[in-house]
Amino acid sequence: MKQENFLFVDIVSAIFLLLLMVGNLFGLLYITDGNFPVSVLISLFIVVCYYFVIQLLKRNKEKMVNKSFMVPETLFFFVFIIFGLASLFFLTHFINVEMNAKDKIIADTDAKIQELINLPEAYKEVAENEVLEFDGDLSSKLQAYKSNPTNELKSTLLSTPYSIDSLVLNTPSYINVREVTDSRLEHLNYQINQNYKELDESIVFPAEQYQNVFLNWQRMNVVSSYEGLNSFIERSYASVNEKLDELPRDVAHFEYEEGMDTLPLNDPIALNEMYKPDYIIPSVSVVLLHLFILIPFFTHRVRKYNKTNREKGEIKGGHRI
Repeated sequence: MKQENFLFVDIVSAIFLLLLMVGNLFGLLYITDGNFPVSVLISLFIVVCYYFVIQLLKRNKEKMVNKSFMVPETLFFFVFIIFGLASLFFLTHFINVEMNAKDKIIADTDAKIQELINLPEAYKEVAENEVLEFDGDLSSKLQAYKSNPTNELKSTLLSTPYSIDSLVLNTPSYINVREVTDSRLEHLNYQINQNYKELDESIVFPAEQYQNVFLNWQRMNVVSSYEGLNSFIERSYASVNEKLDELPRDVAHFEYEEGMDTLPLNDPIALNEMYKPDYIIPSVSVVLLHLFILIPFFTHRVRKYNKTNREKGEIKGGHRI
């Protein structure tokens, strides 16, 4: 029965140590920018320290009890308290993110991602409108050159963005305006379609992956995705604007309209200034967790000696507590 009792309290303590480790881990994931190995190592280190402190307290409990806790070994409680405060810090940050910052992050990132997802279509719309404008411009210049083949107009048609073959321009009277224009537009439309496919693959799919992280709040990836999203937005807009520069004529670049500001998930103090944390829930949680973690110490039975017997060096009259 005694062995079973010790086994039970140790299991209970281990369960709550595990819960504390998970709480510390998630708080640390936000602080370390989603660095899982570092977060695990720190959380594990704290739990191991808890375990050894509990063992030291159990081992010295009899001495502390009989000396009214006026012994150096009592300082182990302060080590326990220090790690408890660290756990409170991590858990408070975790709860602050979950309760106060989470909804704003989801809303902000969703707005950003929707703009990203719409980028390829926006590019295609601008490009197709540009093709229509270019069609009319090229047709009118070819018709003008066919009617009045000047060297100046020929030089214009030979250069970009028209790039008409000189063999075609050498015989103006035989120019089929529609045929030449369609041939030039065919190449342009092919380039636009290729660019659209490239943008769709390089922007839309990754953007949907980002969206999945935030909407499903994948805690293991939230911080790294949150930090990386703005960089991905900048790269995506730069890529689209490069494609716009390939169009026959200059068109206005796309500019990102949403703000690039992010919440300081890796800075608990800065986040606390923005969102006042609720200290009651984490404080109560940490206290309860520590009470259960300390069950092996509380239930560890030791012999308490009577003062007279202790002074005589006798063990008679003592009792277990």
